[in-house]
Amino acid sequence: MAPMALTKNLPEFYSKFFLDYITQIYFSSKGKSYCFEEYMSAYRVNTPGSWTLRTKSNDAKVKHQQRVINTLKQFDEYTGYVHSKSVEQAVCVRQLECAAMTRNTKIVKEEPYKSYINNLGTSKKIKFYAKLYFPQVFAFLRKVKLYVKYK
Repeated sequence: MAPMALTKNLPEFYSKFFLDYITQIYFSSKGKSYCFEEYMSAYRVNTPGSWTLRTKSNDAKVKHQQRVINTLKQFDEYTGYVHSKSVEQAVCVRQLECAAMTRNTKIVKEEPYKSYINNLGTSKKIKFYAKLYFPQVFAFLRKVKLYVKYK
C-alpha cells in the first residue's frame, strides 16, 4: 500500500514493465511501505492467456528475467545507486536462473556468481546445481513434491 501521490509522475522504467515485484521495490524506495498479511489477489494458473501459460517455455522465462534485470538496473540508476548492493544481488540471482534455464554451466565459475553460490545454504546449493545439471530430474522431483504436498 502506498500514498496516491506517489503514483503520479512514475519513472519511465515503471510504465514500460509493470510487475508486482517492481511495484514493491519502487514504492518501498519512496519511504515506508505496508505489506498485507492476507492474500489480496489471485493468479490464474494454466488458463488461456494467463501469465503461467505465456511464460511456460524456458525462452519466455529467460526473456522475462532479462526484462526484470534491465528494469532493476534502471531502478538502480533512478535511485542514484543507493540500493546498488541489493540490486546487484537481485540481478545475480536472476542471471543464475537464466543460466540454469539455458544450461550455461560456465557462469558458476565466474564472479560474482561463484561467491553468491558459495554463500548459499546446502539445500539451496543442491537445488541450484540439480536445476543446472539435471533439469528433467529437478522438474520431476518438483512435481512429485507438489503432488505429495497437496494429496
